[in-house]
Amino acid sequence: AAAREGAYQYIGTTSYSGGDFQLINDSSTSSIIVTPLTWPYVEVTGDAENNITYREVTYKLTKFPEGLAFDYALFSESDIDLGGNASTSWKIFSNGDTTVTGDATVNGDAISAGNSTSSGSGEITGSAVNDATPIPIPEINIDFDEYKAIASSSGTLFTDEGDFEDYLNGTTTIGVIFASTTDSIELNAMTTNLLGTVDTKGDLSINNGSFVSTDGWEAIIVAGDFRINGGEIEGNVYVEGDFEATGGKITGIIYVKGGTTFGAGNPVIEGALISVGGVETSILGGAEIIYNPDILAGWTDFDGLSTTTTAAPRIIDWREQ
Repeated sequence: AAAREGAYQYIGTTSYSGGDFQLINDSSTSSIIVTPLTWPYVEVTGDAENNITYREVTYKLTKFPEGLAFDYALFSESDIDLGGNASTSWKIFSNGDTTVTGDATVNGDAISAGNSTSSGSGEITGSAVNDATPIPIPEINIDFDEYKAIASSSGTLFTDEGDFEDYLNGTTTIGVIFASTTDSIELNAMTTNLLGTVDTKGDLSINNGSFVSTDGWEAIIVAGDFRINGGEIEGNVYVEGDFEATGGKITGIIYVKGGTTFGAGNPVIEGALISVGGVETSILGGAEIIYNPDILAGWTDFDGLSTTTTAAPRIIDWREQ
């Protein structure tokens, strides 16, 4: 009862930190302790005792069920097709079906609201879980006007894709570089060491270069489609269109609102991939997704993130001492 009351109190106000609890059932003492865990979880522990027995029950609780998507190397709003010799280092989740074929490997559980199956040499090293409760879609929205204003004030706002490409090529830059044009931009022989954000209203292709986010900025923000063939990105990537990877490495969270495709090649994702486009997530070739909880611990710094929710809070787990 103390643990349940603590859960109710925490859901009502995140400022609740626990304390004394009304004595019941002839208890001599009782208390509630709320312990923050890695966002979005807390543990609520209730204990009570009398002269006969002592009981302690702990709930693991989240007020933001959408955040469950970030517990996986790969989360997809729709189906997942993992083929070729692609691999993940951690469990994955699909709100549709998951199919593992070829020489692909899921090093962990494959959990699906529909069915999880493997065939041929495709392997799920953990459990293939079917009919799981779907995870609500985490909605992340970026304020492009805010980034445009930052770039304008620092003189790095471009209306021509050629000027944008010329500025980046060979430049060590700190800050937000914004292309207000909706034309496609392709960064080829990049020698850029960018510390900040590349932000464009059109499509973006990266074949080379180094992009490192700093000061809470995202590394790449694309209103159109984004393709990475080479180069290295350290920081979060936000794509409103389609995402395609055939090479390169991204260390951070990739959030995609359109379709998600990994073609032939050996792209590496260290962090997590969140695909909310409502279409199949296709990962082929030699793609590798390496789950990194240390990176995910800071994902709430994602500018424009809203954690408002219409989903009911969830008790994820419970235990009794």
